[in-house]
Amino acid sequence: IRDYIGEVSYWYVRKGQKVKKRVVYYLMEYLEGEPQPSWEVQDAKFFPVEVVEKLLEYKGDKQVFKKALELFKLQPLSPG
Repeated sequence: IRDYIGEVSYWYVRKGQKVKKRVVYYLMEYLEGEPQPSWEVQDAKFFPVEVVEKLLEYKGDKQVFKKALELFKLQPLSPG
């Protein structure tokens, strides 16, 4: 984990109940291996920046991604 980016909160309905979801984002550095889905994530993939910018639909997600790019420019990858 390299830095805290921010968080996004939203509401959704699950089994007829209104649920508030909070997602916390961190700037992380890839070390090795393949992205793996989990119980909460159906799929995980790597994409070029240009593709991500086209895929994002929600304002909050777009703002978080923009901040991540700004942080990445300030903290370039460590030599590996």
